[in-house]
This record gives sequence, structure tokens and C-alpha cells, in this order.
Amino acid sequence: MRSKAIHKSFLLGLKGEYRSKQSGKFTIIPIKILIFFILTPPKIFLSTLAIKQLLRPKHPSLISPPTLPFTHLSQTDPTPIIGGDINPRRRRLHLSPASDLQPSTKPRYMAKSESPDIEVGKMYFSYADHFPGRISSMCKLSSVIKAIEEKLTKRQLTMFKNDIFGHFLECRSFPFSGVILHNLLLRQVAHEEDSREDQLWFQIGEHLIRLSIVEWCLVTGLSFGVDTNQKNDEMEQRLRNTYFGGVHRKINVKEFDAIFKELKFEEMDDMDDMDALKIALFYFADRVLNARKNHCQINFDWLDQVDDIQYFRKRSWDLLSWEMIYESFDNALFEKDEKFKKTRLKNPDHNIEKYNLYGFTSGVQAWIYEAIGGLPSIWVVKTKNKIPRILQLKPMASSRINFAEVYSFFNDESRLGDVLQTLKPNSKESSRKYWLSVKDYLPSIPG
Repeated sequence: MRSKAIHKSFLLGLKGEYRSKQSGKFTIIPIKILIFFILTPPKIFLSTLAIKQLLRPKHPSLISPPTLPFTHLSQTDPTPIIGGDINPRRRRLHLSPASDLQPSTKPRYMAKSESPDIEVGKMYFSYADHFPGRISSMCKLSSVIKAIEEKLTKRQLTMFKNDIFGHFLECRSFPFSGVILHNLLLRQVAHEEDSREDQLWFQIGEHLIRLSIVEWCLVTGLSFGVDTNQKNDEMEQRLRNTYFGGVHRKINVKEFDAIFKELKFEEMDDMDDMDALKIALFYFADRVLNARKNHCQINFDWLDQVDDIQYFRKRSWDLLSWEMIYESFDNALFEKDEKFKKTRLKNPDHNIEKYNLYGFTSGVQAWIYEAIGGLPSIWVVKTKNKIPRILQLKPMASSRINFAEVYSFFNDESRLGDVLQTLKPNSKESSRKYWLSVKDYLPSIPG
């Protein structure tokens, strides 16, 4: 089963991202062909995303990208200058079991990466079609960390700190910046078809940068476990019956926030401290890694599975969280440019497009800060050389970050520092379990 098909279910509640069902078949309308102002073809062709073959010389001339947002954008599409070949082929990623995912009854639009109309190496949106956006992130990393620290006893918190998600306790202040992520998404680049399920590519200035499960692992420190052990079904639904009103009670994400804060963790004895740990691990996984709208039901399968804590610890949290991020980001701006234009024709005062992002968006934000050098200190400050890399970063309050400033910075080669097309493990990371788990599972890692 293709992982992409499986993960459509993660996009629950995405209004405007689906077509209605007609005559028993889903009607899919392909993306409109983008119109480019083609000038003299460049001498250097974009070969990085194709596998050892040159692309057709249909790119515009190399010119400087625009420095002003929306109304003053250039009508041309600069081609990034990159060197060397990268082989993006590697083993396809699949999720197991499918029961992890909450099924959706709605079909979605065809993803941008499935569109046949965009040439490999081109941005999905020309600079002339860029538009301002406002993102709501469903990921509540800082608030979840705060709730866990406030509710667990000292002993329970120590147990959590030493477990699979414990390092994220250092991310208690990690404000989300929709401005930065929207600017990134505007620059998504079409890439080679066989690798599209595994990678996202973006153009920053004259550079291309890749987000794949390799980068995801190095930034988040989540392990790429392989689910070989069967869950102990003898403990099925015990936590639900003991703490959450039984198997027939429906609990959505927002309701679980309140329930978690009402649990009396301090009254649990030594034996029940393990239950406190299990509930906190589930809470983090479902509210941060599996982040979605408040009205969605919690993942009851995960709540049952965490009672077999050894099984839960060995789950492929790197893969599970990465696949959700891939789905969310690859679909985030699909047809949003057309929607923005049509709405503005009807309402000239419409000046921003609003949309949601799902999954562990803080991990993507941390990757941006790692991949793009020279970022202003009012956006992010890099602290001590810690691992995983998300722990090195101290993002600033999003209110201090201006859309036009970010837009200009991402297009200004004179201000950009070192831009890392891919991330590679350093000597310290190379020996860590989370990296070895990815390396062992993916013997041919692109880089």
C-alpha cells in the first residue's frame, strides 16, 4: 500500500481541499498551467533533482529575484544555480499498521507534486503569483511541554525526560512563525517523480534545499524504529477504562487537553507513576507529532498501544511524524493562489490568504533555521551545540517577524549565509541511536 494513499486521512477538516463525490467517482481537476515569461535559456541546466540527466532547456534567464512582496513582484522566474548531482532514489517509505491513521470519508484534491503541468526544477508558483498568507499551526509544542511540566510530579517528569520524547522538554519556548513557513511554501519546487513521496524541495535565493526523512531525523532526534514486535493485547483499553471513562466515550483533541490538566498525577503511587508516564507520552505524540484540529477525535489506537510501553517506544516516530508533515506541506498551498486572486476580484480589500498546517510544524521551522544561514537574530538565536539540532535553537516571538522582510531576505544573496542543500550528521550525531536507525533502514541515503 502506498504511504501517500494511507496518509490522506491526516488531512481531516481541510475545508476547500476536497472535491465532491459524483457518480461514484472522484472528480479531480488538474492545476492550471502556469504562464512563464521565457527569456534566453541559461547555460547551466538544473540537474540536481533529475537522476543523472539534464533537464530540458526551458528555464528563463538567470536574473535577480524580486525583493518586494506581492504588488511589486517581478514577472520572471529566476533559475537557481546549483551544482553536483543528487540521487533522490531510495527505498519507499511505508507505514504499518494502517490502523494508526484516522480514516477520512472525503477525497482531497490532487497534490501539487502530482500535477503533470509543472516542470521539474521549477517553483510551483511564479514570483508574480506569490501572495501573502497567514498560517494557523495545529502543533502546540510549547503549550504541551508546559502542561506536562506542570502536571507531572518530579519523579514522573524525570521518567518522561529519560524516555523517547524527553529531549523536547527543552523546547518549552518555541514560538511558531507562520510568516517564515509561508515564505518557504511559496518557494516549493517540483522534483523528480520517483522521489516525490520522500522529499520536499524549496528554492531560497539561488539555492535549492531539501527536506527529507534524513533532515527530519537530524533535526528532531526521533528514531526510525521498525515495528517488529507485536503489541500486548492483554492490556487493551485498560487506560481508557481506568482514566478516561471507558471505551464508549468520545474525546476530541481539545477535550483531552482539559482532561489531561484535570488528572491527579500527584495522587498516583509508585506503580501508577508508570501510567502517568504512558499518558504523558501519548499526549505528546497525539498533540504534537499528530497535531490536527481541535474537533478531531484523539488517536484511541495510540492510547491503547502506549499501555504496552515497550511496543510504543519502538514505533517509527520519525517516519510517522515525517509522513504527516509531508502530506500537510505538499498540499498546503494547492490552488491557494487561484483562490486568492478570485477572492480579491470580488473583494478588493482581501489582502491575505488564511490556511492551516498539521503535524509537527516546529520541526520544519527548526530545519529552516538549520538549513539557511545568516538569519537575523530577531528571528532566531542559535545556542550551544546540542543534539538533536532542534535543541540548539531559540526562536523569537513571531510578532517581531515581518512578511516583507522575510520575503526580501529569502531572495537576497548578499544577506544569505551558507545555505545547506542537505543536512549531514556530524561525528557526534553519527553514533546516536536515532541516526543509526535511519541509516540502517535506508542503506543508500542521498546526500
